[in-house]
Amino acid sequence: MDVATPTANCVSLVYELFLPVMKRHNQNTLNRLEVYTCVFIGSKRLFGDSKEQIEHFLALVFENYKSLDEKSPSGIMDIPTPDPRVAVPVLKEAVKLYELIHNISSLDSQNKLYNYFQVHLLSLT
Repeated sequence: MDVATPTANCVSLVYELFLPVMKRHNQNTLNRLEVYTCVFIGSKRLFGDSKEQIEHFLALVFENYKSLDEKSPSGIMDIPTPDPRVAVPVLKEAVKLYELIHNISSLDSQNKLYNYFQVHLLSLT
């Protein structure tokens, strides 16, 4: 099974691939054939499943941000040795992807993001 590793390149690629999908979804710019296809193939379910998988991936990134390592094959260090002065490169890309699928100005989205980081902080104690 192929597993995405939480690196800046990986998150950037997910963003680039999902951006056109979100634009079309938000603009409701499906043509007649696409609407017909959506009804019979169930792409709304496919869209929801993709969004859910991205959410799960972002949770992994945000909840483990101090343990992320771009050089590790898994993307996560075995033993976290965080340098508090340096943010891992994946955080910028992860926040950008989070903003793509969430309205960051909404209180619910802000609380969800806060909770991701809170899970990480609670795991340290």
